[in-house]
Amino acid sequence: MQQCNEEEAYSSAIAPDSSQDGKPQDKKAPAKVLLAYLLCASIWGTTWYGIRVCIGPGGFPTYPAAALRFTLSALLLALLWLPLSRKIKKPTSFELKWILFAGGISGIGYGLLYSAEEQISGGLAAVLSATGPLIAAMIAMATRTEATSKIKIMGSIFAIAGVALVFHDRLQVSFAQASAVGIVTIVCVLNASSNVVMKKYAHDVAAIACNTIFFAAASITLWIASLLSGKYMISTWNLAPTLALLYLTIFGTLIAFASFFYLLKHVRLSTAMTLAFVTPIIALGVDAVFEKNTVLTLESYIGIAIVLVSVAISILIKERTTT
Repeated sequence: MQQCNEEEAYSSAIAPDSSQDGKPQDKKAPAKVLLAYLLCASIWGTTWYGIRVCIGPGGFPTYPAAALRFTLSALLLALLWLPLSRKIKKPTSFELKWILFAGGISGIGYGLLYSAEEQISGGLAAVLSATGPLIAAMIAMATRTEATSKIKIMGSIFAIAGVALVFHDRLQVSFAQASAVGIVTIVCVLNASSNVVMKKYAHDVAAIACNTIFFAAASITLWIASLLSGKYMISTWNLAPTLALLYLTIFGTLIAFASFFYLLKHVRLSTAMTLAFVTPIIALGVDAVFEKNTVLTLESYIGIAIVLVSVAISILIKERTTT
């Protein structure tokens, strides 16, 4: 099932019984495969900072920024879906209900994520979000959506320990930063839950139809949040935040996901899944260049290392699944 954001793409692909975890289907296109991998890594590694630019000084209000991204994404996908609508099976009312529900959950998650990035850097948010696939695996096992393995269970426990270290360190800096760490963890749970819902109830829906509806539902949720917050007016469209918004929409959504699912068809699943810990490293590198005011202590770096190693081991080491 093709899902609708980076974390959910990882969660979807991490299924232990995935048919794509075999040999590459096409050994004659190494350049295209490499390009697809580099596009995913570079785009998803920089979108975290893109959010900071989008909602930073002179940027958009937090919730409208997220709402605009999802609205534009839904509109662009709708334009692609309409010419194919006669060839693609429409979702049933049952499937539609669950796609809308999952999109609403994701909209809440993204609203919280954008709020968290007001306080913490994109790199730190990326590292914390890398736990998403592990959380999804745990929820999938608990709901009997799919099996998981002991390695993923242990990886989840150690990853949570790493998040706890980062939380403790940020608490020494400010309560707002510690709260942001907690919020990103909640976002991981929300997005993982959304992914499990999609995987369980909408796995037969065509990707373009599913994503269009999903994005539309998320955008409606975010516009409602904007209205409730009282900060829904967009008074200025400054160049840098507007370019960041377009980058997040076109590159962070459409191009990156097209590249990711091309990658899944042409390389081993374990190779594609290395993006789950490569992109946070790139995001941290972007922070080092652009986020001059972000200072992390040794405790945070230890926590970050624990999270990334836990995710890497959970993805790369094979083990019999557990129900």
